[in-house]
Amino acid sequence: MPSNGLTANVSARPAVVKVGAIFALDSTIGRVAKIALEEAVKDVNSNSSVLRGTKLVVKIRNSKCSGFLGLGEVTEFTDKTLILPEDEFMETDIIAVIGPQSSVVANAILDVANELKTPFLSFAATDPTISSLQYPYFIRTTQSESHAS
Repeated sequence: MPSNGLTANVSARPAVVKVGAIFALDSTIGRVAKIALEEAVKDVNSNSSVLRGTKLVVKIRNSKCSGFLGLGEVTEFTDKTLILPEDEFMETDIIAVIGPQSSVVANAILDVANELKTPFLSFAATDPTISSLQYPYFIRTTQSESHAS
């Protein structure tokens, strides 16, 4: 079979891409975000033209809207010392994290995100002191409180 750039590129794709998510699952927004994310993953994985042979897996953790607990959950995504061999959930190959959904949790975990160079995409952290200049791996998809009228 002749080799071309497309064939080589497709064969180099990972079998699985893992993304983390950290929500306050005891809140309405967290529960809805979890359902929406799970349904989006089903849609992506059911359409072979989206990731072309790569399966998307999302590992969802509960911050309980606590900076301390959120930091612990993020550490489980990334810290090899916390990995149990039989626990598939605590793997270190998470390429990005969706969340946190609150500024309290964001303030607690963004230094870790910077150190690990792991992108965090937050749809609800609005604290204006959280800046992409200070935290280049933090992406806010909502306006900060400084833009509120």
